[in-house]
Amino acid sequence: MRENLFHEDGNIPDIDKLLNQLLRTRLLRFIKSRNFDINELFTPAGMNTLKAISAPSELREFKELLILLRKNLDSTIKSLSN
Repeated sequence: MRENLFHEDGNIPDIDKLLNQLLRTRLLRFIKSRNFDINELFTPAGMNTLKAISAPSELREFKELLILLRKNLDSTIKSLSN
């Protein structure tokens, strides 16, 4: 609500902004654990923890975000290789 992601009528004007905020919130919840280790974020155990605190729709959005991130990283790596 603090991010003003909804219109007064309850409609969502920018679904991407909302999904980004949800992902950010989930990841912050995940990493605030005292036992969090960045090297374990994308391990099977890390993914199981992320799945446990996320809704299926959030996981789909996270997967799409990771695919986009991978494409951007691949493009960046390719441009640095030249």
